[in-house]
Amino acid sequence: MRGRGLQASMTRGALVAAALVLVPLLPLALLLGGGRGLLGAVAGVALVVAFGGSTLLLMHLVRRADPALQMGVALTVYATKAGLLLVALPLAASADGGVQRWGALGVAAAVLAWTTGLLVGTARARQLVYDEPAGSPGGADGLRGR
Repeated sequence: MRGRGLQASMTRGALVAAALVLVPLLPLALLLGGGRGLLGAVAGVALVVAFGGSTLLLMHLVRRADPALQMGVALTVYATKAGLLLVALPLAASADGGVQRWGALGVAAAVLAWTTGLLVGTARARQLVYDEPAGSPGGADGLRGR
């Protein structure tokens, strides 16, 4: 696989999947919801891409740091996003019906696609997520390459 391994594969998979959601969603939103439906759909997908993309970016920046720092960054990002959602939800609730409906549909479709893209990207990277048992070829006792 080309690229930088797991991180690049996950990012590529998630972005491609989110873009593929837009292909049927945008014409449907425009046709059935008009300009407000289109605005809602784009805003919903953009929200998911911004939230998911920011996590991937920040975790990429701290990927070589101590695992405790990585966990701290991940939890801080998660808590910040939860707070931002508390601000975004009342704003979405005050929007008109077409924006709300298509925005919610955009969020739901993009979350499913984003998560699927992450999983596909992770599987394609074929990176081990465990240590091989000690004593096995290439295991934890240092026999790799002997």
